[in-house]
Amino acid sequence: MHWQRAIIAVAFLGVVVGGLACAAKPLQIIAGGETTEVLKIENERLVLIYKFTRPVDPSSVTNGGTFIVSTDLVELVDGKITFPDEQTVRFESLQPASELLPEGGGMVKVRVVGRSRFQEWVADKDGHPIDGDCDGTGGGDFIAEYQCRL
Repeated sequence: MHWQRAIIAVAFLGVVVGGLACAAKPLQIIAGGETTEVLKIENERLVLIYKFTRPVDPSSVTNGGTFIVSTDLVELVDGKITFPDEQTVRFESLQPASELLPEGGGMVKVRVVGRSRFQEWVADKDGHPIDGDCDGTGGGDFIAEYQCRL
């Protein structure tokens, strides 16, 4: 009888600790890599594609609010955000890339908000904020700059 209680206690502890360990892994961006091309020009529009480690809450990703794109010429690039799948965010500029960048190209800057005084950030389906700065704790912004040639 005591060994059965011990097994149940160990099994329960394993579920609790294992569950906490899984829940503790924050949402992160998988930028680049072999299968993810982050920045490209498509139909004369600037396109950014980010893959996340878990499903993203689509309502948490807002253009100019929690997903901010700027260039050398434009402080806030207006665009359309879509979700090709649960873990992917696709941004496409409304203006042609030639209106967003100097002749020949320039820098594209992206900020994905993980912490905000306005309580708005990109989150997973459970509401946990992105770990954009990859410090192991949800709540940091992801900031990147890309050189884009026209």
